[in-house]
Amino acid sequence: MKMTTRVAGNLAGAGLVGCLVWSVVVQLAMPSWFAPAIPAQASRLVHTMKEHAQAMSMAVEKSSRRISVPFLGTLELPPSDQLAFLGGVVTLGVMGVVD
Repeated sequence: MKMTTRVAGNLAGAGLVGCLVWSVVVQLAMPSWFAPAIPAQASRLVHTMKEHAQAMSMAVEKSSRRISVPFLGTLELPPSDQLAFLGGVVTLGVMGVVD
């Protein structure tokens, strides 16, 4: 029993030392680009509200799907993650799992 306790203590100590060494290695290996932006670079990172609005509308357009249905016209489907969620809820409802 004493041997098992000693081995477990040694493993825990080795694990803690290993974590400390790993954190130091990661800290030293951090690339220079990870440093906060200096003022000369900060002006380049500022975007206008118009650019944000354009990017947002482009993202919405790319994430939605449009389907042409005869006699109904064009239907716009939600983004794929919402469509998968709704499909799962409908499937559970059809199977009777959800009321």
